[in-house]
This record gives sequence, structure tokens and C-alpha cells, in this order.
Amino acid sequence: MSEPVKRFRLKKFLSIAEKRGINFAEITYQCGAHKFIDTNHNYTNNGIKIVRRFKREYLEEQEYSESRYFVLAIVGKSYVMYEVLESKILIWVSYTHDSFRRNGYITRILRHLTELYQSRSVIGHTHNKSLLEILKSLGIIILKNE
Repeated sequence: MSEPVKRFRLKKFLSIAEKRGINFAEITYQCGAHKFIDTNHNYTNNGIKIVRRFKREYLEEQEYSESRYFVLAIVGKSYVMYEVLESKILIWVSYTHDSFRRNGYITRILRHLTELYQSRSVIGHTHNKSLLEILKSLGIIILKNE
């Protein structure tokens, strides 16, 4: 587990992910962060192909200091996408590729996130029991279902 946790603006990370064949838009959608994604249905001779892409508004170029959306990653293995607000951090995506699960990658990334933003509340939401336990163990506030 010597791979470093790296921090990227969302747009930069999407470029890196695409070069590595990682469909981060699909991962984001599967993690329930639908507000970020546009879904198109392309009709082909073989049926319907669903294509997911990040909405343009989340990809607009901004100065680094004005960026709100970031990804902490152990690239190719595990990712946390989050939003930086004035007094809090909202976690939108927590994902580890199947072949790398149960290696502590998400815990390392989330710990790194809480250390980066010690002066802000870090807030997460999940239905995944394992992730829920990790969030609790790190003192991350869990957003309850309404």
C-alpha cells in the first residue's frame, strides 16, 4: 500500500481516468451522484447503448482556488470525489475497483481527506455497510435519509 494518495481537480482527474480506460462518469452514476451526470441513449444495430458523461457545468475551467470539485485517488484503484464548501466537505463518490477491495484504500483516502480539511466538517452518505463503518471510524458525519 505504498501508492500515494493524489489530489486532482475533477476535470484533470477525468482526463487521467479516460487515458487509463476508467469510466468515472459511470462510477459516479453507480455511486448515486446522479446530479453530475448526463445520460444519453444511443441506438445501434445491437440495441441501445447507454452513454454517461459529466454535465458541462462541472467541467468548466476554473482557477484552482475557485474549484469546488476534487478527487482524491490512488489512481487505478480507489477514488473519493468531493465538494469543498465554505464550512464543510461533501463526499459524493467513494469507490474502489473490485479487485482492490478490502485493502484499506478507501480508509486511507478518507483519512487523508479529513487531515486536509481539519477545520471543516466532512459529510458522507451511503447505504454500503462497510463504507458506513469506515465513515464512523474516521469521525465523518453521516447524512441520514430523510
